[in-house]
Amino acid sequence: MHGMCTYGFTTRALVATVCDGDARRLVAMDARSPGRVVPGQSLTVSVWDTGDARSRFRTAVDGEVVLDRGNRGGHGGGRVRLSAQDAAA
Repeated sequence: MHGMCTYGFTTRALVATVCDGDARRLVAMDARSPGRVVPGQSLTVSVWDTGDARSRFRTAVDGEVVLDRGNRGGHGGGRVRLSAQDAAA
């Protein structure tokens, strides 16, 4: 998938988890894209609350990092698995 598509899937996961489904709470985010994703692969988005009203995140496919050094303002933490089928719903 194009890197921006992977970024979009990651954004959807962040909105669902740390923004409680409210996209207006996602004001800004950034990440580095060192890897590639093939259509049909499942993404695993890991999110950590850094304790300073910000979150860090990383997206991987089968343990290989495809988005790294992610930052976003806000709160929360957790791990969500998102596939192309989930995003289409």
